[in-house]
Amino acid sequence: MIRLQTSAWPKKRRFFQVLSVLLIASTLLSSLAFAQEDAINQPVIKNISVVGNKYIGKEIILNKLPYRKGEVFDPKKSSIAIKNLYDLGHFRQVQLEGEEIDEKSINLEIHVQEKKLLEQLQFTGNHSVKTKTIKEKLNLAKLVSVDEEVVQKIERDIEKIYREEGHHAVSVEGKIIPNAQNPDKATALFTVVEGAKSILKRVYFVGAQKIPERRLRNIIQTREMWLLAFMDGAGAYADEIVEIDRHRIEFYYRNQGYLNARVAKTDVQFSQDKRSIEVTFYIQEGDQYTLDEISAPGDEFFTESELLKHVSLEKGQAFSQEKMMASINRLKDLWGEKGYIHADVYPQVKPNDVTKTVDVTFQSERGSRLYVNRILITGNTITRDKVIRRQLEIAEGDLITTNNLKKSQSAVEYLSYFERGSGVNWRIHRLSEDLADLEINVKETKTGQFNFNLSYGSDVHTPRPSLRGQFVLQKTNLFGLGYDVGAMLQGSRHRIQKLEGHFLDPHILDSNVAGGIFLYKKWDEYDQWVSVTRTPIQKVTGGYFQYGIAMPKIDKHLQLVGEIGIEDIRNKNTPIAPPGVGQDIFQVILRRTFETGTLQWLSLNLVKDTRNHQMFPSAGYRVCLGAKTALPLVNDEFSFWKTELEASYYTALIGKDDLVLVVHGKAGYVDHIVDEKMIPYKELFHMGGQTTVRGFVWGSIGPATDRNDPLGARAAILFNTELIFPLIPDYSMRGHVFYDAGAGWSTPKRDLPSTLSIKRDRFDLRHSVGFGINLMQPMPAKIDWGFKLDRRKQDGESAHEFHLQMQYAW
Repeated sequence: MIRLQTSAWPKKRRFFQVLSVLLIASTLLSSLAFAQEDAINQPVIKNISVVGNKYIGKEIILNKLPYRKGEVFDPKKSSIAIKNLYDLGHFRQVQLEGEEIDEKSINLEIHVQEKKLLEQLQFTGNHSVKTKTIKEKLNLAKLVSVDEEVVQKIERDIEKIYREEGHHAVSVEGKIIPNAQNPDKATALFTVVEGAKSILKRVYFVGAQKIPERRLRNIIQTREMWLLAFMDGAGAYADEIVEIDRHRIEFYYRNQGYLNARVAKTDVQFSQDKRSIEVTFYIQEGDQYTLDEISAPGDEFFTESELLKHVSLEKGQAFSQEKMMASINRLKDLWGEKGYIHADVYPQVKPNDVTKTVDVTFQSERGSRLYVNRILITGNTITRDKVIRRQLEIAEGDLITTNNLKKSQSAVEYLSYFERGSGVNWRIHRLSEDLADLEINVKETKTGQFNFNLSYGSDVHTPRPSLRGQFVLQKTNLFGLGYDVGAMLQGSRHRIQKLEGHFLDPHILDSNVAGGIFLYKKWDEYDQWVSVTRTPIQKVTGGYFQYGIAMPKIDKHLQLVGEIGIEDIRNKNTPIAPPGVGQDIFQVILRRTFETGTLQWLSLNLVKDTRNHQMFPSAGYRVCLGAKTALPLVNDEFSFWKTELEASYYTALIGKDDLVLVVHGKAGYVDHIVDEKMIPYKELFHMGGQTTVRGFVWGSIGPATDRNDPLGARAAILFNTELIFPLIPDYSMRGHVFYDAGAGWSTPKRDLPSTLSIKRDRFDLRHSVGFGINLMQPMPAKIDWGFKLDRRKQDGESAHEFHLQMQYAW
């Protein structure tokens, strides 16, 4: 019997034993083979047997071996065999033994010692960190066997979790408790002594003289405990964060021109009971350097003056490492636009220690241009390749430029099928001097919802808050083909308010034509009519077919969208004028305003949308010019034409999404085609409320009766501007501040009595400011608090309005 290899992998002390045995076995077998007349006639494996396994099947072990019966034995593979078996995680020790049968054959025996099977994981003493959290963070659900080495690793990992939570005096002791009835099974018990939670009490900066300490405190994450520490994580300590803060401090100094500044050391002092911590940064500032000469040698593509336009550094100012890095990236992008996607820019920084100035030269190495060989799409487990590929603005054979890569990435992000921020990324795999494969890697995100939620707030037509329930079923990427389908049922404690359903295919038969069907039934309650005996409720049942035609030959972002629809408008609560003076006149207004009948209409919209995301845009714009009409030939009660121009613009002021400016505007006009037929009340403009001018109630900006009942306007103008910022990193909660302005004027007067007194019928621009929150989880909602800038106390206006309703987006 020849023992080929024995090991208790992966302990380091066994490594040299394994290596020695392997070398001896290899030498022995080589000597035996050399003694044969035919040198190439190596031993053949006749049989492979497994010894010592009780719970792990023989086939599982054999499948991990690089040996097979009937194959020539290669001793070099023995280390691979041992590693493969240890990687299973079930064995404490593995031995390979070889029995020589004759000069040309050998039997292999695999001897294994199994770890104890894990019956149960138990934790005691862990109060600050729940058992479920420990198991999830350490992925212990997959642990099936245990030994001392496994226990020690779990001890270390639990202590690390506690230190991250601020318990730096924690100790963890693990113990293996064998099963009394079956010694092959065991329970792993971990006893945690948490100790007191450590709090960072003080942060000191020794040597900081030229830059105020308050600035340094603002740039680091290691922050002292204070009253509102729960909001920013102050008071927590972590070794790795302190190390990162060292580099933050040095980087900040170099941005102020202190080229030689460095944090010489950091000192961390725990109190005796480890309840409080003090951190001291020892800083060597050095001298400040200003910029003298800045150069960027040109070539046949760009002159030096053209290159310097993209450099942020300026002569006479303090040197800034941040501006230098930004200049490098801009110059790289500049070369990338010419197809030199792998261009390198090297800054040569030459300080003059006598004059305390620095010269910077940006040297460029263009490399060669790259062309696309193939475009690979990876990471898309749901979305079909063709859905992503049709968004790309680069094709196989094209020159690779930074411009078309960015445009393509933005177009794919716009689909909103992938994770926000890092869900779409390009990778370039160079094949030759001028050829490369492009890989676009995506990370899918959830594109559907199936939920029931309750909300309390106002509706579009009424400021009166009420309790609502909503059932939503929606999927915006059905079957991974980009189909948008959904259904919604909304009701209050009084009645059903809305039923909706839709299906939209953005590329019918993979063409540039989109098509969809939308069906709805809704009950619109007009609470602002306060002078009638009962609140008007209009029941609208209808649907429309929508089609969109992309026009890529003109502009890839341009689309012509048309709609053909039909609605049945009925009054559920027929409004009745109150008795008294003017009742007959007022009843005419009500009958004219809440006209019933069938409405058949069509619309045409020209839309250009360059936004980088549908739900969370931070760049680009959307412009829509639309026209809608109800022709008198096919409508008995109604006839009108309506035109609207709407535009939204988005730009990031800080970072990519940290602070986004949104500017939105809308203007519209509607009028009769023939005087004998009415304009539906819902087609007039009703200014005020959460979807128009916040801080005002629905219809309060625009024409009204002398009883303040909103009549609706033929003309309207609206302007909104917002600053949006995330409140939590996943964008499920965002805050915003806003300024709104709007006006509605000129109500239709064809059939109104001449004696009627109409208020607010002329152009009168109203203004408001406020703040709010957008919620995506646990349910979509938009909360706004608007304050009137031109409050009119004589008209009984309130100073502000609070708006809460299901989320609305421009």
